Amino acid sequence: INIDEGKNREKLYSNIYKKNCKNIFFKNSFISKTSKSNMIKKKGIIIQDHAKIMPCVEINHGTKINIGAQIHHDCKIGKFATIAPKAVLLGKVKVGNYSYIGANSTIKQNVKIGKGAIIGAGSLVNKDVDSFTVVAGVPVKIIKKRT
Repeated sequence: INIDEGKNREKLYSNIYKKNCKNIFFKNSFISKTSKSNMIKKKGIIIQDHAKIMPCVEINHGTKINIGAQIHHDCKIGKFATIAPKAVLLGKVKVGNYSYIGANSTIKQNVKIGKGAIIGAGSLVNKDVDSFTVVAGVPVKIIKKRT
């Protein structure tokens, strides 16, 4: 279940673990009370060491938050998304299902990341990213559209 690719994690979740898939919160992570209460009915969420989840964050089934990532207030993360190590999502960011946010990336406030989008490592995302689009750079530029 610790696989970074969301679609593969979903297959494990639905075919192997089914109803026994629990959330895993590493003890050195910080999760605010409001965000933790938003996750009570969700399954398969992994939050690794030194990750910080601030108030009013909504994280969906099967999402993986890697080491040292920060997710700030009022963000919404879709199912089976992956937030790589030390990525930072500032306030009110929306991340679509199956999206991948690369290591050391920063997503500015109020940005929407579409379903299945990929954000390259070290990127600065200052504008919305369409579904199934690969972007990278500072600031981000479109690398390619996927189907």
